Amino acid sequence: MLCDETVRMFGDMKKRLLIMLFTGCMLFPLASANSDPAEIHVMFLAAPVKVAWKDFSPGHAFFIISLHINSGIKEESYGFYPDSEQKNWFIGGPGVIENEFKKNPKRLSVVEDSFSCMIDETKRKKIYQVIYDWNKERSTNNIDTKDYNLFVRNCIDFIDKILESIEMTRPKRNPIQTPVQYLNELSKIHGDTTPPAAPTGLTILSEKR
Repeated sequence: MLCDETVRMFGDMKKRLLIMLFTGCMLFPLASANSDPAEIHVMFLAAPVKVAWKDFSPGHAFFIISLHINSGIKEESYGFYPDSEQKNWFIGGPGVIENEFKKNPKRLSVVEDSFSCMIDETKRKKIYQVIYDWNKERSTNNIDTKDYNLFVRNCIDFIDKILESIEMTRPKRNPIQTPVQYLNELSKIHGDTTPPAAPTGLTILSEKR
């Protein structure tokens, strides 16, 4: 009789434990399901014009997108360049989106101006859609290549399109505008604080160098 009673008692305890566990899961889901989404930052940067013997650069505008997660920060950086395989980039030719960390990591040390903002996941996807649309396809997918032209479609125009995709007010473009001038104007438009009419999911974190 004692053994039977003991078995019955532990059976009831097991049932109560399972009920408590089930109820707890319903009332208190796993923390990861309710955790805040990762912060996403985008920084736009500009390097100056460089004029030297055998070392000319019209300047460069590019951006870094940072995903802040629990394990650290994941960063990617992109800019628009003339295709290195073609020689007529000055008057127009195929363009390509390059990874800045691989293309010219030293450029980060000469940046003269930058501007940062925080975006949401929807805007992050829009940025990558722009990258996809502008990047040169070397396959047979028959996707149009965005031509590079120093005066018509250059690295500034690529950044301008990125800003448009995340609903940012942008500076007016002109053919002789330098990347630093563009970033200067961008910072002037938005200032150092969050504007009252900032789109949902976007916070201004302007940084002047």
